[in-house]
Amino acid sequence: MLPLLTCLLLGLFLCLWASNFKISTAARNAACDALVDRIDGGTGAGTIPIRTGPPPTNVADASSGTLLGTCTFSATAFGASSSGTATANSITRTGRPIVGGSDINEDDFAWAARVYPKPDAPPPPPPPPPARVKTYSLQVDLDSGDAKLVG
Repeated sequence: MLPLLTCLLLGLFLCLWASNFKISTAARNAACDALVDRIDGGTGAGTIPIRTGPPPTNVADASSGTLLGTCTFSATAFGASSSGTATANSITRTGRPIVGGSDINEDDFAWAARVYPKPDAPPPPPPPPPARVKTYSLQVDLDSGDAKLVG
């Protein structure tokens, strides 16, 4: 009975301790650097392929969907982490920097249209019903001066 009680108390202690879990800045930086350094691994600059459809179920599975475009990182994708955050260096399109709107061309518009298709235009509203026209005539009795509207 004592080992079971000890395990329960230890489990309770670990649950309470885990709810106030903290990681040092050095550990956060090391973890962040390890992650972003994977982009710099291998030959050449890292890339971000942009595809249609859902992502693969597992990381090792082949990519799925249609390749819409590829963004390329600088040779060194990220600088050193600070406070657990890594900031990307420049990302390029076809080897040229993406400068934020001054070099948008027809290919960019076509790519955006595939990623964010416009919904079909709603059908035009039906024509208004024909107006009901009622004709009235004014009848004036010239002898008595009486007038009445007849309709």
